[in-house]
Amino acid sequence: MKKPSALGRIRIVLSHTTHPGNIGAAARAMKTMGLSRLFLIRPERFPHADADGLLKPKAYVVLKDRKGDGDLDAALREHVKTSVGPWKYPRWIEVLDSLPKTATGKIQRFKLREMDAQQK
Repeated sequence: MKKPSALGRIRIVLSHTTHPGNIGAAARAMKTMGLSRLFLIRPERFPHADADGLLKPKAYVVLKDRKGDGDLDAALREHVKTSVGPWKYPRWIEVLDSLPKTATGKIQRFKLREMDAQQK
């Protein structure tokens, strides 16, 4: 009988999770560390009926110059997947003339959320 490796004997236990995103985050971190034994104790919502409703990034892009005939959405998604991480790529991309900013130049993210809510 083959003896399990040290990493194979480690168990990660999540108890009473309230957000399904926590389970996914733990699973991704475990994969990075070479761990595979995840146990759930009474998760509030699993599997989550609305997995597509979980938070997913949306990119707001302001272009200096639009050059080339390529697909901007696909190019941006591929760039983010390779430079940041495949799970962080923007599911939606919206090109704007400018971003809403305060007098001191800070981006007003709440206005972007309001714009997004009005479009739905």
